Amino acid sequence: MAVFPLKILKAKNGHCLNQPGNYLNRTAPRLNPIKQKTLLGFFILASYLLAAPFLNRSLQADEASSLWFTRLPWSTFLADFCDPHPPGYYLLLKGWLTLITSPLWARLLSLWAGVLSIPLTFHLGKRWNGTKTGLLAAGLLALHPLTAWYAAQTRMYALVQLLGLVTLLSGTALLNQWGKGGQRGNWKWGMFYWTAASLLLWADYTGWLVWAVLQLGWMAMGRPHKRRWISWQTAVILPYLTLLSFLPATRSLASGYQPVFVAVQAWNLGFFLPPDKAANLMLALMLAVIVLGIIAAFWGPRWGEKRPAFFTWGLRLLLIGGWFLLLALTAVPRLYTVKRLLVPLLPAMALATAVFAQKSRRRLAIWLLPPGFLISLLLLPGHAGESWQQAVADLTQNAPEGAIFWVDEMVVPVFSYYAEPEMAGRWAPLDGRLPPQLPALQPANDVSSSDAPLFLVTSSSPYRSLTALLPQTFAQDYVLQEKMMWPGVMAYQFSADEEGGAWWEGERPSYPAEWGLLLPSPLDSCR
Repeated sequence: MAVFPLKILKAKNGHCLNQPGNYLNRTAPRLNPIKQKTLLGFFILASYLLAAPFLNRSLQADEASSLWFTRLPWSTFLADFCDPHPPGYYLLLKGWLTLITSPLWARLLSLWAGVLSIPLTFHLGKRWNGTKTGLLAAGLLALHPLTAWYAAQTRMYALVQLLGLVTLLSGTALLNQWGKGGQRGNWKWGMFYWTAASLLLWADYTGWLVWAVLQLGWMAMGRPHKRRWISWQTAVILPYLTLLSFLPATRSLASGYQPVFVAVQAWNLGFFLPPDKAANLMLALMLAVIVLGIIAAFWGPRWGEKRPAFFTWGLRLLLIGGWFLLLALTAVPRLYTVKRLLVPLLPAMALATAVFAQKSRRRLAIWLLPPGFLISLLLLPGHAGESWQQAVADLTQNAPEGAIFWVDEMVVPVFSYYAEPEMAGRWAPLDGRLPPQLPALQPANDVSSSDAPLFLVTSSSPYRSLTALLPQTFAQDYVLQEKMMWPGVMAYQFSADEEGGAWWEGERPSYPAEWGLLLPSPLDSCR
């Protein structure tokens, strides 16, 4: 029995091919069709119900940035990157919002993508290893907390998850079609795969992870039809890289979230690794992976069906244990920079876990489902997200007369969404990378600027620090009166004081606080 989820057969022409119409050994008995549809329907309904509580919550800062970009002209998307992410999702969202512009409608795009991923995962699992594997994989995906979390966000990750599944389906079907023969069928599935993979890469950079998983599967199958397969991969990548080369570089690699995240984590561990060096290290690792992948694709050893028993059991423990570790990772309060990278890979991880769980004891497969469901329920209250709607409403109602607001540039889209038109003329963005240049904003209602309360509004992010956003002279003129907090939101109220305040002694901010100022802002370009 094959232990990798793609059975290898030897064809007459010397290539290793899939058995036509069957991707895996189907040793498990089939379920009753009624039970099969009932369980699948339950998983689809569960995925919707777990995501539904997040649909009407306040917009998050990233979600508001998505809406911010969709207000730009179509030509702007085609001429420049307005975000560290490719423009594919924003183009689709812009067209989606031509019908209705409410946040709920914007989130439905991700919700439908997340819900549709469940039956598609079942279909892949059923074709690869039978009905029970398909149902288990669909259940693992549907009940996972990250599925519910990102299916209710106006971001691209749920869409990338769906497009990744379509890419896996069309890619494996293309290899299977070559085994059957037929030039017309080969071209049809080839174009289907090319379209799905191209849309996947333009939706987000995390799509490359799914594309890499497909290449690993192809190598595990014995690299069948090497020339034709590599030709289709070239057809996918070459237009992407060509168009990418014509887009102007709006920011350096060191300004992305990932290099800053690596730099901050290295600092916490006692290592000094600034974002520019972290970016170079990540780029070097990525190039090394690409080179090793090319070497493995052309000259790597073929994976046979027979393996040592310790290898088989080790791989099973690695996948099943890894799934439980992934569930534990979701309970960590932050680390969203890592979590969002895992969302597109969840279906592939669920499929692999389901395959190897089915080859183990049957009870083990059953016990894989409850932990994900329980963690999803337990995390519902704690994942309320950022309460920007409530925070802006409280500031609007309770702020003293004539108060002015300086808003961290990173959260300008979400603040302006809820602040206008009530706060029109009372707030201005604070660009933390241009100290000591502070916003020029006059208080309303003829209140003297020396008496006007000043509010600084920002998010409670571990990557950005209040002391790094302000010049050292600020502490000489203002004193901190009150610090207000909401989930994910912070506001500081200052008043002018000739003697200054003792809230900050003007010392040099820490390196992580300075690195946080490198993060890409929605106001950087494409305004």
